[in-house]
Amino acid sequence: YASFANDGHFTIDPSKNLDRRWVPGRWKGDRFEYDPAAETGMLLKFQWVDGSGYWDNALAIFERMFERSLDRKLQEWLDEF
Repeated sequence: YASFANDGHFTIDPSKNLDRRWVPGRWKGDRFEYDPAAETGMLLKFQWVDGSGYWDNALAIFERMFERSLDRKLQEWLDEF
């Protein structure tokens, strides 16, 4: 799931040669709740959904934080000796 949210995805598997598919469920406010037994649902048309890039952003933040922390620890170690 994370790769779909981060990198983006098609609403339908392109290898299935379909232009739409039915997803059973119901809407609760602005959120869709999947329910395989529901008589209601939504029709998805074949399209690309852009990814959020959240993993890439988090990794970049972590790398910056780790680099600063490592530099600080290295300097502390050098100052001791």
